[in-house]
Amino acid sequence: MTPHALIIGATGPMGRAVLARADALSLRVRALARRPGALAGVTDDVVAGDVMDVETIVAALDGIDAVISVLGSRPRASDAHLLENGTRNVVHAMRERGVRRLLCVTGMGAGDSWGHGPLWYDALVRPTILRSVYADKNRQEAVVRESRTSWTLVRPAVLVNTPQPRLVLAKSRLAPRERMGPLTRTDVACFLVSELLEPAYVGQTVHLFTRAGTTTPASRGIRAGARRRSRSSGSGGSASILSAPATPRSRTAPRARSSCCSTSCSSSRCPSPHRRCTSSSRTGALGRGR
Repeated sequence: MTPHALIIGATGPMGRAVLARADALSLRVRALARRPGALAGVTDDVVAGDVMDVETIVAALDGIDAVISVLGSRPRASDAHLLENGTRNVVHAMRERGVRRLLCVTGMGAGDSWGHGPLWYDALVRPTILRSVYADKNRQEAVVRESRTSWTLVRPAVLVNTPQPRLVLAKSRLAPRERMGPLTRTDVACFLVSELLEPAYVGQTVHLFTRAGTTTPASRGIRAGARRRSRSSGSGGSASILSAPATPRSRTAPRARSSCCSTSCSSSRCPSPHRRCTSSSRTGALGRGR
């Protein structure tokens, strides 16, 4: 059965990208928003709620199988513990409703990923402007790891608006001095929806990024769900070519090119197959789409 997911942080740019990706695959998702009117014309299933109000989250989880959190915050005093406390409330509500699956987006610079970004980010932005934000993200990740849910943490690299002509890599372990190149919010959304449909990183932290020198090859129509080993990723695990998540059998995905992410895959079932992702981990190839 195709999971029905609740999107936390749905009104932000990342949340809207997830909603768009789900719509492209005709997936059922529900959005939690403090101002439901902000998503008018974007999605029909919106419920009023706030991550700081547990009861509204519990109500929003009615009939839900999984949660995708793309909650964000700003570097200001009032948001100093928003991610930590908001995520703790989400976990509490999930426990009350019996919902197990949680996908949570934090960011490059959280935990041991600090030092794997561009110099300007690691030396200037992360330890100054975003210092309080990442202190909160670290606490947020701790809440997720201790949640006893079937969790996956996702740390995207720097987010840009321009699609990158490179492969998108999903790795649970970074090699020493490995640099995480930029990607788009649509790339992240594609991974989240794929991981929702075909879990491959339960109980793991995934680093999502592009890398110089990995230009995107032309599509060869790899079937949905297929994996193919490629050369070593240099991180102690082999790499695989990932395809887009399979379309739910009960629905037919639209074929409009504009609906598909620019880097999702090379699947014959993808609305716009033309790019690929690769995946590697400590134990080898894990991914089956994202």
